[in-house]
Amino acid sequence: MKKSRPGHLVKVICKPEDADRVARRLAVETGTLGIREGGASHRWIAERSFETVELAVDGETYEVPVKVAGDGDGTVYDVSAEYDDAAAVARAAGLPVREVLRRAEAAASDLLDADAATDPDDER
Repeated sequence: MKKSRPGHLVKVICKPEDADRVARRLAVETGTLGIREGGASHRWIAERSFETVELAVDGETYEVPVKVAGDGDGTVYDVSAEYDDAAAVARAAGLPVREVLRRAEAAASDLLDADAATDPDDER
């Protein structure tokens, strides 16, 4: 930077229609004299769906929504339990949140594997 002053790089992701408002806010908050804007030419977005799995803990049954991400060909590459729901189950069941997340994601993976085994055209 000029005169050996430190420089900082701040990256912000926003919708194109919000770019001017965000740039002005950055200028006001940081005192910068310039902001470079570079748009993304393409963003690939995964197909997402939700499954609800049931967890049994000490005779009680809890439901946890799980997000399933995949490509357009039906290949699943990520299974993630919804954190807030898992945290609520953890509090109610007296378990660590990480354990509820692990159990919910494992149950969803098992469910998806079972579905794939019964559907020969499914490429999961």
